[in-house]
Amino acid sequence: MAEVDTGIAGAPAEHALVDLIPHRYHPDVRGLLAAALGVSADTVVQQALDAYIDAPARRLLGFLDGRRPLGLIGLDFVADEAAIVLHLAVTPEERRTGLGRNLVRSVARHYRLKQLGAAGDGTSAAFFRALGFCVQSVGETLPGLERFECIWRSCRVEHGRTR
Repeated sequence: MAEVDTGIAGAPAEHALVDLIPHRYHPDVRGLLAAALGVSADTVVQQALDAYIDAPARRLLGFLDGRRPLGLIGLDFVADEAAIVLHLAVTPEERRTGLGRNLVRSVARHYRLKQLGAAGDGTSAAFFRALGFCVQSVGETLPGLERFECIWRSCRVEHGRTR
């Protein structure tokens, strides 16, 4: 019997994942990465892009509509079948349409991930909680800025048993 994924990786994506490094000079890719970083300084965006280029365990992926980026997700593969979401952003027009959810699901399925982690503020914690991540506060990193650790582990069903 074929393996069936449950949880985050179970739903199909509407778009195909693409490597965004060849598109790194596109202003929308840079804008999405700036939004994910929470900065507008081009030097900071360039440093983040360089880190994806220089680190073999990192990937910058996304969905395109033709040549226009709709969203991106940056991953750091920390072990076999385990990664950390470093960056996640979608264009303002695509927010609240399920595109971010599909990005996360697509990378989990494409890379056959068994564990996916993320860190963020209360807004991103709510997003990851809705995707089935376990969310735990790690406290305030700055006064008034509570941060959260978000972890998802796959639950695969094969031959009628969970593994």
